[in-house]
Amino acid sequence: MDNSLPQTSLIGYGENSVETLVTTDDTGGATPVNRRSDQFQEVHYKLEMALAHADVKVTHLQVWDVRNPALVAKFDQHLRRCPGQPPVESWVDVDGLDAHNSEEQISKRGFQLRSGETSMNFSTGIINIAKPPEDGRSSGLNRFLLAEVCTGRSYPKVDPNGKNVVPPGYDSLYLYDNETTEKGNGDDNNNNNSSKTDYAHEYVLTNMTQVSPQFVIHFTVAAVTDSDRARNAKAKEAHHNSQGTDVMGDILDLLDRKLHWSQESVRNKFHAINAL
Repeated sequence: MDNSLPQTSLIGYGENSVETLVTTDDTGGATPVNRRSDQFQEVHYKLEMALAHADVKVTHLQVWDVRNPALVAKFDQHLRRCPGQPPVESWVDVDGLDAHNSEEQISKRGFQLRSGETSMNFSTGIINIAKPPEDGRSSGLNRFLLAEVCTGRSYPKVDPNGKNVVPPGYDSLYLYDNETTEKGNGDDNNNNNSSKTDYAHEYVLTNMTQVSPQFVIHFTVAAVTDSDRARNAKAKEAHHNSQGTDVMGDILDLLDRKLHWSQESVRNKFHAINAL
């Protein structure tokens, strides 16, 4: 087994969990991301957005940066070739890949097609995972790879069983689901929820340099309980009640620094305006 990716031992879950990270080989191209960094928080936010439909909370999260400068340079060439076509983010289930495209191999040299393969599918939007226990206990470990995909100009593929051939002048295939599209364009006044579909799209790529691996992400989730909802409601209410005070305090501090007015004088001015 290739141990180039840092091996992780988890003891417990949740905010008070104990985490040990043991790196067996520092040459594999995977760098642990500090959980206090802005980069970690950004990945955490993106993960929660991709799981928003599942009504779960992330109970443990680890992130490794697997960006490869050589792959990034090739990827940027595709982006420059397709101006006005921003990349999309794809969450790839590592457990659904074979050993040829394991997280260790991907962290070294990116995605590669096996012998005889001509294409690979990448989806964007929601993440589908196994439902966690309903009693609030954490799930098993989920392993995903977050990648940027340059879809460029996509040609719609209506027949899902057809060959994956990208026509000249196009950069990828877009799997067109007519049934889902009709549901999405349905009547909003319909009593059933058939018109409400989760955001998810799938593309087919034949050139793996159009994929830039970003992060390997290991996480567990737990079902959102009634106590969680009550706690969130209280937090939102407290934030709403204090928001006006916080904003006023920021204004006073700014005026005191920039205009050298005393805060007491500024308060009196605001009170006079409110009275009017």
